[in-house]
Amino acid sequence: MIQKPIILSIITIVLNGENHIEQTIKSVISQKISSVEFLIKDGLSTDNTHQIIEQYSHLIDKVIIQKDEGISQAFNQAIASASGDYILFVNADDWLEDNAIKLILSKINESKDKIVQVLTFGTSFWTINEKSNSAFSNPAEIIHGPSIHHSSTVFHKRAFTQYGLFKEEYKLAMDYELLLRFKQEGAIYENFKEIIANRRLGGLSYKNNKSAIKETFKARATYVSGLELYKWYYYAIVKNNLGRFLRWSRLGFLYKLYWRINNQNIT
Repeated sequence: MIQKPIILSIITIVLNGENHIEQTIKSVISQKISSVEFLIKDGLSTDNTHQIIEQYSHLIDKVIIQKDEGISQAFNQAIASASGDYILFVNADDWLEDNAIKLILSKINESKDKIVQVLTFGTSFWTINEKSNSAFSNPAEIIHGPSIHHSSTVFHKRAFTQYGLFKEEYKLAMDYELLLRFKQEGAIYENFKEIIANRRLGGLSYKNNKSAIKETFKARATYVSGLELYKWYYYAIVKNNLGRFLRWSRLGFLYKLYWRINNQNIT
């Protein structure tokens, strides 16, 4: 029997993610097919994460238990073990929409003759058990700030060979640096206004937002200088603080309205 080639590798990296890793796993295995590989990279968790993974090990293609020096290195370790032509990262606080894999594979099939290296979709963001907002990616605006949602971005594996892996000196904004670098160095993006992933707010970059903004500033400084660079930096601080206030206040409807308008303006 001829084995089908692996088209898509779904990678989950985790460290002490016992609270939500099961939801992540279930969202993948419930819709996984033979042309899709599921790989979990555990950075030596000390809680019950590994025991939870073991419960589903017969449905997970690869489990890597390996020490790493942070998220960027964990991503790179997992990429080295991925067999698929394309890669999607679904972190331990995230989960897929029910039809995500089928949709991704259909878009890959449509894009395969266009030399597309990065496919971007939309993400829904959650606070505890309530949806905060949904947002589509906007690759055209990546130079101005984090306009692409990593949790709903599919990479052709060749892109990592051509443009490089995650820079391991970045501890929080590694996804922004990589997506900006890919775009500025000529990677071909295709954007789809469809939600494929859910992201739970409260992760490392969310908790350390000031440091994340500083790393984003560092990444932009490679391509932007002068007033434009600093204008974005202070705008990002104000926008971030205002957004957090609105999200958690009685004015949350204004936050949701902003994102509805923003999504409509993305082409």
